[in-house]
Amino acid sequence: MLIAAAAAMPARAGDVPLVTGAHWTKASDAEKKAFLVGAANVISVEYELRKDDRRTRPGMINALITKLQPMSLADISKAVDDYYAAHPDQVSRAVIEVIVTDVAKVEPGRK
Repeated sequence: MLIAAAAAMPARAGDVPLVTGAHWTKASDAEKKAFLVGAANVISVEYELRKDDRRTRPGMINALITKLQPMSLADISKAVDDYYAAHPDQVSRAVIEVIVTDVAKVEPGRK
């Protein structure tokens, strides 16, 4: 019952933890997949919400869709694993940042 009450409360930006390499490197394969499915759903929703806008201003969401679509969740997970293995000093970086800039190779702010 407590879980249901907590789930009904809106989350503020400061309440949502940022998943970093410190979390990722300790996560199970199932947890990594769940994170990636959630991220993919958010990206898909953003893509659909910006349907009219993207015709005139293609942006980062379009670039992410284009770059990540050919990859499976396992491919993306492995790429993130490989990134943190090659850069153990970067575990404080957010996983989503690694996916955007190092896996998809999208430069935020560039169209």
